[in-house]
Amino acid sequence: MWEKPKDSVYVAEERAVDNGLDLHRVVSARMFAVVRASFGADGLHSAQNGYVVSRHAFDELRHFPTLSEAKIYVESIYELEKN
Repeated sequence: MWEKPKDSVYVAEERAVDNGLDLHRVVSARMFAVVRASFGADGLHSAQNGYVVSRHAFDELRHFPTLSEAKIYVESIYELEKN
């Protein structure tokens, strides 16, 4: 599931729903990846800077030219790791 907590930041979360014994429903969420706009040296975002995907470690940083490509990458990695 994609969340957008701030401008130019998208968070991919894995959510699980557990129906307890009572009428309570528990939803747990785990951050999977973050997609954010890549800014230039002037501190501004433009289409040529693209988007950056990061996960749990600094060395997992990836760069993509468009937001849709970055989201497809995250969704693909999620499906690969899920199985």
